[in-house]
Amino acid sequence: MLSQLLILSFALVLLFYWFRYNCHTLLRTAATGERARRVAEANELRFPYVLERLQTQLPSEDLETLDRLLQRDYDVLTCLLRYTSGMRLRDQTVALRILMLDFGLQQKWFALTRKHLTGAARRSIEERSYILAHFANTMSTRSAAVSRA
Repeated sequence: MLSQLLILSFALVLLFYWFRYNCHTLLRTAATGERARRVAEANELRFPYVLERLQTQLPSEDLETLDRLLQRDYDVLTCLLRYTSGMRLRDQTVALRILMLDFGLQQKWFALTRKHLTGAARRSIEERSYILAHFANTMSTRSAAVSRA
């Protein structure tokens, strides 16, 4: 029984490591720049503003505001990704689904750490901002592909 618990816990640790590694790899290799900013401006998204604000010292109350801004951006971008160019949720790539799951997990992590571990809460907001930048870049790529067709 003990050996089964050890194997299960080791498998869960490896699964968690694989998940975090994939998230970081996706965000690091994603080309998010001017295209993501253009999508953000066109749709009045605030994640570029959030990234700029994170470069300054913020009171923990401001982190709550940034969290709400990111949630609104997430709702807008996931809606755009689902309903533009005829793509539905089942058609989403594995990478987008992994990042959507990571966004939700980071949101829960923020809720747990916002009061006592502000450094962890800031990193959660930063990672979610980069996820949204990746989504905006994906949105831009899809829009360009549709306009060429």
